Amino acid sequence: MMAYIETMRSIVYDAALHIDRKYDDYYALASIAKLTSVLLGMDVIRRAVQLTGAYGVWSNSKLNRIYRDAKLMEIGEGTNEVQRMVIYKWLSRYLG
Repeated sequence: MMAYIETMRSIVYDAALHIDRKYDDYYALASIAKLTSVLLGMDVIRRAVQLTGAYGVWSNSKLNRIYRDAKLMEIGEGTNEVQRMVIYKWLSRYLG
């Protein structure tokens, strides 16, 4: 789970670097960062809930709130499908 978290952090930092340096492909890297962070983040929180058993699904638990917030990230701020379309358009132009 820690490896996934560090992977997400690296991808987000790389996208931020591209934004700071005003590279042309910043929007694609931002989409890549969002998509991978949501996918890996959901896997991490799912594993954490599974590891804690009944406590993870208890309505007052912190994990339950984090899971609901993470699930919202799949929908809000552009769905995963929208992020995939942005990445595809960038790749089709980038690869010719």
